[in-house]
Amino acid sequence: MVKIAVREKGQGKVLICLHGYAGSVLHWEKIAEDLSRLFKVVTPNLTRVYMGEKRLSFSQQIDVLAQFIENQYPQQTVFLAGISYGGALAWGLASRYPHLVDKVVLINPMPPAANRYFAMRSLRWLFSRSIPVSAIYLLIASPFGKFFLQQAGKVFRNFQNEEDRLENLRGRKVQFISHILANFSWLLHNEDWAVWTEKLQTWSHNSMLIYDRKDPVFTSEFYDGFARTLAGTNVVTTQDAGHISILQQPKLIAGAMLEYLLRDFYKEADGYN
Repeated sequence: MVKIAVREKGQGKVLICLHGYAGSVLHWEKIAEDLSRLFKVVTPNLTRVYMGEKRLSFSQQIDVLAQFIENQYPQQTVFLAGISYGGALAWGLASRYPHLVDKVVLINPMPPAANRYFAMRSLRWLFSRSIPVSAIYLLIASPFGKFFLQQAGKVFRNFQNEEDRLENLRGRKVQFISHILANFSWLLHNEDWAVWTEKLQTWSHNSMLIYDRKDPVFTSEFYDGFARTLAGTNVVTTQDAGHISILQQPKLIAGAMLEYLLRDFYKEADGYN
């Protein structure tokens, strides 16, 4: 069993927020601060799920998170939000374990078979095949590798002065990044994404999709199509918020999430009155 540490803030119905691949619970900090006034915001640290001693497929990670929810919040349904790869885990959980999940918020979510929808040419090239750690380690040391890390760091982590930080990468830090990229590459190529694509065709969950029109990672064409696939979903678009948009426009996204998550509550209150 994978041990998952969490940050919890606030009281009320549980809202679980999933960060992206190699992301951080800190990415949700400003959102959690706003939403914890009305919800119990739970932010799991997913590092051991993504980067544990034993590689877990996407499907296995879904099962691990379902077990976590069942153990920690028995006989409850939870609100679920996810960004990037965490968004993929969110649609996967809601699809496979609908009895555990109430409303779902997907923010710039990774699609099934993500290789087809990368907007960045460097991502399409790097993840076009499963690459071993040793090869990635050598790649990072090359001029292309340094350029790729600079671009990826800005997109996925929103680092300031990224060039300076990456110039100083040495030894174990390079090994760690190599393992992250190799694990993600393995994950993309060792999952039956056709099964998940088919599963999403029958999507009926109460959901909201928030995506950025200029997301540098996945194409707007994918998001437009995904919105149509998730029949009846609520759609909110941001502009120039980047891929990790919860860092760039936390107030806007927290407000949209709050309105959506409380919508049925207000309807019930109006009916009661």
